[in-house]
Amino acid sequence: MDSIHVSEDVITLPPRAIDLTEAQVEQARQRSQAIANSTQQWQAYLNTLALLGFEQWLHQRASDISIDSSQALMEQSADLFPVVCNITVNQFKLCLIPIESQPDEVELPRRAVMAPTLAAHFYVAIAIYEEHAHVAVHSFLRRDQLLLNVRSRPVDSNDVYTLPITALEPDLNQLLLYLRCAQPTAIPIANGQPPIAALIRVRQWLQTELDALAQQAAWVLLPPTALEDAMRITARVVNQPTPQEGFAGVVKQLTRDGITLPTDARTAYHDLEFGHVPARLYAIAGTLPPTPDPPEWTLLLILGPRSQTPLPRGLHLQIRANQTILMQQTLNLQDAYLYAKVIGTLDEQFAVTIILPDGEAMPLLTFSY
Repeated sequence: MDSIHVSEDVITLPPRAIDLTEAQVEQARQRSQAIANSTQQWQAYLNTLALLGFEQWLHQRASDISIDSSQALMEQSADLFPVVCNITVNQFKLCLIPIESQPDEVELPRRAVMAPTLAAHFYVAIAIYEEHAHVAVHSFLRRDQLLLNVRSRPVDSNDVYTLPITALEPDLNQLLLYLRCAQPTAIPIANGQPPIAALIRVRQWLQTELDALAQQAAWVLLPPTALEDAMRITARVVNQPTPQEGFAGVVKQLTRDGITLPTDARTAYHDLEFGHVPARLYAIAGTLPPTPDPPEWTLLLILGPRSQTPLPRGLHLQIRANQTILMQQTLNLQDAYLYAKVIGTLDEQFAVTIILPDGEAMPLLTFSY
């Protein structure tokens, strides 16, 4: 790796440093000024320099390799990333990480690693020499290697992973070799549709038993009278409500909202945590009255808090069938619970996914009759 020699006020740039043009620096300046939050303008400036410098470096080193930065993502909602996501190079996804000229560590937001819409095949560190209008492609890390590194590294209070710079590969010829000769499928990456999870058969619920998979996943089947009791129980506001008390309040509200439940419906619940926020997912399943059409069953999901700590706003509850999204509900400011109801024939299956506010998908079990 090229060294950088510092002698008092003099910095010797590495041979591979990219000399940015005045037009590129001006483009970065204008991009930063377009950010309303003044505290984020400097990060926007560095992000843009990193992107422009990487584009120029790739053109100089491998002009035969195509790059598409039209979908480059530096922010989500009003939140600016300290990285540049969604760079596509020869069908590979890259994430650029602006770093200091002599870093000891690299900081990487967890969502840039885990969120399906942001995850990359390669994470590339770009050293910024802002005063000299230079950047240098510093080092990189494959996604599979990154996942091994972060597995034993908890995120900090800002939801950021910190890696030693020595964890990254300084041989950029290796990066070019991957981009030119490898196939994107060789490096598994999360995508926009999470995989269908293992199968739970609710038919056994109606026979007052959980299947082995549901038991293994720590689902709890409520008594057959739970729905009837829910209409009679007055739910108390307690720090840790029992499953029946929390369920009762939700069922009463849904009934008032016009949601009807099958007479043979059975209920199970599963406890989750989002960060340090305890949550509970109820699943109510039953069959519908016979009609001339094929027999049908219904699944009602209710996601809510297990304590007085509210769930994260922007949480999504999604139900899919054959990779088609049937229902997706989002937790808004005025909501305490999310619910989603679907109906299908007895041979239809429903895959349930919870999507966190940062885009990370948590595939849960798939339900079948």
